Amino acid sequence: MFCINLKKYSLLLVLFAFAQLQFIYGDRYCYNNDQDPYIRFATKTAYNFVFDEKDPEEVPGCEPAQVWMLARHGTRNPSKDELGPLQELNPLRDQIIKNHETRTDGRLCYPDKENLKNWQLRTGKTIAATLTKQGRTDMSLLGSRMRTNFPSLFREGYREDRYVFRHTQKERTKESAEIFANKLFGHDKIVIPPGIKNDGLIRSYSNCTTWEDLMENKDGFKEYELFRESEEVQSLLKNVSYRLGFKYNLTLDKIDTMYDMCRYDKSWNLNEASPWCACFSKEELKVLEYMQDLRYYYEAGYGHDINIKLGCPLVKDMVDRFRALAKELEDGKRSSGTRNEQPRGIFYFTHTKALLMLLARLGIAEDEQKLTHTDYRSAREREWQTSQLSPFSANLVMVFYNCHGSQREPQVMMYLQGRKVNYKGCRVGLCNWKYLEDKLGPIADKCDLSFCEDGAGGASNLVFSQILVLLAVFFSTLSSRFLR
Repeated sequence: MFCINLKKYSLLLVLFAFAQLQFIYGDRYCYNNDQDPYIRFATKTAYNFVFDEKDPEEVPGCEPAQVWMLARHGTRNPSKDELGPLQELNPLRDQIIKNHETRTDGRLCYPDKENLKNWQLRTGKTIAATLTKQGRTDMSLLGSRMRTNFPSLFREGYREDRYVFRHTQKERTKESAEIFANKLFGHDKIVIPPGIKNDGLIRSYSNCTTWEDLMENKDGFKEYELFRESEEVQSLLKNVSYRLGFKYNLTLDKIDTMYDMCRYDKSWNLNEASPWCACFSKEELKVLEYMQDLRYYYEAGYGHDINIKLGCPLVKDMVDRFRALAKELEDGKRSSGTRNEQPRGIFYFTHTKALLMLLARLGIAEDEQKLTHTDYRSAREREWQTSQLSPFSANLVMVFYNCHGSQREPQVMMYLQGRKVNYKGCRVGLCNWKYLEDKLGPIADKCDLSFCEDGAGGASNLVFSQILVLLAVFFSTLSSRFLR
């Protein structure tokens, strides 16, 4: 009888404990239980959250003759500069848990609090800024989809004169290029030249002291800084601090670090709830996203004309390659012969700013009005959303089509994250090459970076870097043949 009563008593205690938890946490938003969390985190968004899984549409009467791609590296670990602040989240986490368990001032729901309690930073200086497991998966899948979507371009297998690979000096772009290429051809016997310091083509801004001076000047980020002082951001500081159990407002730098950890966690673990994301409401995550969009708008987008100008070397490279291919194809039609001197694929691997500068030079994702610190609410449907434009593994793919029969004009299809770019003057992403050349040709022909002081950048450095790449390919080829 005593045992039965003890069991009943224990059961009542358990039910009472659950009732108390329901009373304390039941009416609170719980990120852990949200089936539709906000997952757009500006440039630290996971590629899986934004790319289009649809197969590319066929172009009637046409076949792909060349693909040109600029890709950002895959999902990475934090840089060395980021690691210090992220490691300081440990004592902050401990204080948040104390606020909930000792003082009962915190307002996180129970699962979110427990997730944060169990959180650990699993990264260090030895792997700083390198690809994560998810980043390697992203690049492998990108290579697979490229081969599947355009099989005719890769059917004959790898040849050095048919495919061009290029990456910056950073380890993450090098590894991204290697993984992509290996998956594209099914082996690792592919010539990929070493990265060039301050590459004038795929990282033009690193050669430009004029741009660097502007970025070091606070006036260059005036709108971004003003938004950090805005009512929306001040309200965020107050609400997040209150939610985490603090009787004072956390600093915005601390909020930035928490947001970075939230973004990294979610990009590394796609199907898990990030403990630090639970610190923010959905609306607050949108405020932080806009803050990042403003930053990159003025650092690499339409905010400053110099950003747009720095995108021209890549436009020139793409236009010059398509022009050479178009001439070759036209000469072949006239002589009723087949010429195959131009590469079938050009693949560049770089960083966020280079991709955004190219998009700005092409006129993609340009809003009618310039984004400012006062536009958060009116710009909710803005074109300039870096979550969509430059997530991890972001890529702009341009496919040149050779056309026959009644459709003899070459065509170019544009894809961004696998989605057709609704480019002005084109048919849902499909552009007549003649139209595109008329539009982009003047940009290519007048590409001049001489404003980048002291000869550190500009056209001369671009030519020099291209010569270095050719020399690297030559010696790599010579070496491989000698070793055979």
